[in-house]
Amino acid sequence: MRDEIKDLQRLTREASDFEAEAREQQARLASIGLVGHGADGHETCPLCDSQLAVAVPSVEEIRRSLDRLNRQLSTVRRDNPRLQGQIAELETRRTTLEEELTVIQRDITMRIADNERLRIEQDQFTEQARVSGRIGYYLENARTLSDGEGLRLQIARVRAEVVELEAVLDREAMEERLTTALGLVGRDITVYASQLQLEHGDNSLRLDRKNLTVVADTVHGPLSLPQIGSGENWVGYHVAAHLALHKLFRTLDRPVPAFLMLDQPSQAHYPKDKDVGEISGAEDEDQAAVARLYGLLFEYCTTLTPNMQLIVADHVDLLQEWFRTSTVQRWRDGIKLVPMTWLR
Repeated sequence: MRDEIKDLQRLTREASDFEAEAREQQARLASIGLVGHGADGHETCPLCDSQLAVAVPSVEEIRRSLDRLNRQLSTVRRDNPRLQGQIAELETRRTTLEEELTVIQRDITMRIADNERLRIEQDQFTEQARVSGRIGYYLENARTLSDGEGLRLQIARVRAEVVELEAVLDREAMEERLTTALGLVGRDITVYASQLQLEHGDNSLRLDRKNLTVVADTVHGPLSLPQIGSGENWVGYHVAAHLALHKLFRTLDRPVPAFLMLDQPSQAHYPKDKDVGEISGAEDEDQAAVARLYGLLFEYCTTLTPNMQLIVADHVDLLQEWFRTSTVQRWRDGIKLVPMTWLR
C-alpha cells in the first residue's frame, strides 16, 4: 500500500513538473507571437504577415508542437484530480490497515501472555501429579508390606533422602561460605596492595579462584595480574594474596601450616645473584619499595596475625632496628645454610 502511494505521489510530482515546464514553453511561444489565431495558413510569415512563396516547415511544426502541448496540458489537468483522489483513497485504506495491525499485535501479545500463564500452570499440574504419584506409590507399598519390613524400608528411604538433601544444602552453604571467604581475602589484598603502593592498588581487588590470579576491578573493566605488568607488581600481589589467605586460615584456625617462606622478594628491584647488603630504605624508589614490603611483613607477624611465622631469605639488609632484631642468621663471609664441611 505504501509503495502504491509512493508511485502515485511520484506520478503527481512528475505531472506537476511537466505542467510547469509545458506552461513555460507555451508562454515562450505566445510571447514572441509565433502562433496566431486567425484564418491565415502556414504560407503567411509569422513575423511580418506577408505571403510566403514556399511554406516554412518550422512554422507548421511549431503549431503542431503547440497543439500537442495543449492536449498534453489538458490531459495533465484532467488526470491530476483523479490521482489526488486515488492517493486519498489509498491513504484512507492504509490508515485502516494500520489500525487493524495494531489490534492484531495487541491480540498476539495477549495470546503470548496467556500461553506463558498456561505453561506455568501446566508445569504446576505436572509437579502436583508427580508428588501425588509418589505419595500414592508410597502408600500402596506401605500397605502391601508387613509392619516391620515396611518400617525398615521407610527408614532407609528417608535416610537416603536426608543424605541427598544434606548434600545439596552443604553444596549451597559451602558456596556461600566460599564467596564470603573470598570477599574477606579480596578486602585484605586491597589493604596490603594499597600499603605497598602497587599499581591499581587503589581499586577493589579480588582473588579469582577459577584462574588462580589476582584481579583488579576498575571502571574500565577487570584487569588480571598479567595485564597489570611489572615485576614489582607481580611480586607484591603474590605476597599480598598469600598474606590474605594465611590470615583467613589463622582466623578460622584451619589445619594449614602456620608459616610461609619467601625467597628473595626483593628480586624485582635487585638482581637475585647480587648481594645488596645494607640499605637505608630511603635512598631511591627501589629501596623505598623494599622497605615497604618488609615493613608490611613485620607488621603482619607482630600485629595483624601474631600467630603466623614468616621466613624470608634475601640479599638485602635494612638498617632499621626492627629489621635487625628480626634477623635470625646472616649467611655471609663463608657462613652458609649448608656448611662447606658437610660437602667434604
